[in-house]
Parts: sequence; C-alpha cells; structure tokens
Amino acid sequence: MAKLGEIVLANGYPVTPIPVGGKWPGIVNWQNIHPTPAMVRNWVGNGHAHAGVGIISATVPAVDLDILESDLARHMQQWVIRHIGYAPVRIGQYPKRLLAFKSDDPFSKV
Repeated sequence: MAKLGEIVLANGYPVTPIPVGGKWPGIVNWQNIHPTPAMVRNWVGNGHAHAGVGIISATVPAVDLDILESDLARHMQQWVIRHIGYAPVRIGQYPKRLLAFKSDDPFSKV
C-alpha cells in the first residue's frame, strides 16, 4: 500500500488495503468507502503500509482469465483487447491474469 496505493488511486481505481497473505480488505465497511489520497496515507500510517492494494470493483469491471496454459492465456488476453479494448493487466499466479476496465457508474456483480 505504501508503494502503490496512491499511484493506483490516482489512475482512477478505488483502492482498499488487503492484509499481507489475505484475500479480503482489512478495513470495516470497505464496500462503501470512497478512498482519497489522505485515506491511503492514513492507512499506511496505521499499520497497512505493507498491505496489498485491493481495488474496489463496483466501478471496475474486469475480465478474469483463470487459464493455466501460458499460450492460451496470452491468446485470450489479446482477444479481449481486440474486441473490448485495452485494460491494465494484473498477473497473480502466472499465467492467470485479470484485465481491469473502468466504469463511470457502479454495476452489480454477474
């Protein structure tokens, strides 16, 4: 969070701290927050400096490619970019990847 939290937020992605080794936000009522740079700095100063940077997905539709075959994962990423548009890519457990888009309006999970 200390290294990338404000950068990710400045690029239009609402962030929340994810505890080290965790998969869920480490703060209460995270679904309803509207993070600001001051909030990120507060989290960093209150024990979340080494937390991961979670992105609140209410306005961030994503294509999650849970594909374990490298060539196919790359192929599908290119297909998404060609047919939907460019999006930043997050690679977790390689070669799985997530392409994160942005939306002006919140939407429900499908």
